[in-house]
Amino acid sequence: KNINTSTNIGSSKNLNQSQLNEEEKLKQSSERIKNDLKNLHADIRKLFKTEKVELKEICDYYFDGSGKSIRPLIICNMARALNRHYNSLNKNDENSQSVLLPSQRQIALIAEMIHVASLVHDDIIDNSDLRRGKDSVNFKWGCHKAVLAGDYVLAIASQELANLGSVN
Repeated sequence: KNINTSTNIGSSKNLNQSQLNEEEKLKQSSERIKNDLKNLHADIRKLFKTEKVELKEICDYYFDGSGKSIRPLIICNMARALNRHYNSLNKNDENSQSVLLPSQRQIALIAEMIHVASLVHDDIIDNSDLRRGKDSVNFKWGCHKAVLAGDYVLAIASQELANLGSVN
């Protein structure tokens, strides 16, 4: 019985240590996610370079940080997972760190921009007054300006996507 008891105590310590390691890994993962999405909306707003003050205001409207940013979250996590897998295969290192490349984060921004542009256009079609708990773009500025703003966001997203393939 003493042998079994000490074995149980030892495995209990190992289990507790394992739980602590899992909790620490979860904390680290959570921190990486926060860093990946940090300044996401501010970075998107910086892409809207127009002399038309009202167009800039309309485009910035939904990129205030109040959205859930699910698409960028999924893209960043998938990119990290794939990079870790790729690195472990090529370096034979199972403890390889997951990294997020700048181009992969840019894809996350682009996906969010395309999504929001589709929401702006969807609100026009549905004649919606509210989006994310506040006035919809079409309700606040009218359908014509909402269409133009949605198109502009989509155009900037397309331009950014094209720039990813740039040799510069």
